[in-house]
Amino acid sequence: MIEYRTAQSSDADAIARLHAQSWRQTYRGSFSDAFLDGDLVGERTRVWRGRLDRPADNQLVRVAFDDASNLVGFLCA
Repeated sequence: MIEYRTAQSSDADAIARLHAQSWRQTYRGSFSDAFLDGDLVGERTRVWRGRLDRPADNQLVRVAFDDASNLVGFLCA
């Protein structure tokens, strides 16, 4: 079963890790290897902390967790 909820500031690190993993698997060849193999988690962490610590009025971020409380998805609109 998947559970969904609104993202909280405390989700930023987990979202960043999943986001970086997704980019590394999907964008190889589109982004430079140096960027993808570098501190992508750190870069995504800074972005997600900013988004979740100071959300825009028109921003929606939801997260999805599996039965073991692992983050398995997110959306930002």
